[in-house]
Amino acid sequence: MSTPVFLMDHVAKIETGAHVTAVHWVGSTLALALSDGNVVLEREGEVARIAAHPEGSILVAAGDADRLVTGGDDGRIVEIRRDGAISEKAVAKGTAWIDALALHRDGSLAFSAGRRVVARDAKGHESIFEAPSTARGLAFAPKGYRLVVAHYNGVSLWYPNLDAAPEVISWKGSHIDVSWSVNRPRFPGGRWVWVRRPRLAPRPEQSSAPQPRREARCRSVRAIGGC
Repeated sequence: MSTPVFLMDHVAKIETGAHVTAVHWVGSTLALALSDGNVVLEREGEVARIAAHPEGSILVAAGDADRLVTGGDDGRIVEIRRDGAISEKAVAKGTAWIDALALHRDGSLAFSAGRRVVARDAKGHESIFEAPSTARGLAFAPKGYRLVVAHYNGVSLWYPNLDAAPEVISWKGSHIDVSWSVNRPRFPGGRWVWVRRPRLAPRPEQSSAPQPRREARCRSVRAIGGC
């Protein structure tokens, strides 16, 4: 008879000292972005604390196998590598608060501050797009250099390296995040975008009778070809 394995025997407690804004695995390193502006890196029991935003708070973060990228209320975009190396990648105009971040596998990144969306390619060239309203979600397409931007009343599909107007997919309401489809039988990878809408609180004048569920949800907006 096999010996039972208890999950709690394999759990390590990490004292962060501040609210955890985001959690990502950077390779085999656990990266915790904190509200006090610090980033905690933990690997094989060793913990390092890095002052990514010493004068502010981390609002958003995105990570991949090699790096954690953070955006703060100081308007700065900061990259932290697995080995703890830190560098400033960009600063929002007027040091505006960073609302959203996205990373591309080739080293590019994108961030938004209010309506202003900035895509920075791997060579450091920046392209700018003014969204119709505050950009709350960003995601790079699985293939190519294309960015989807979630905003009020829909999403915009933008090629930062082309001098062309973004394609807009309309859907009334607030959209607070967005992602591209991965390979599934009904939804081929990179051919659908999914948006998340906020929970809608019941209005005070509504009756106490059971109501249909109204909650944060994901929904395919439209099939996208040519990606």
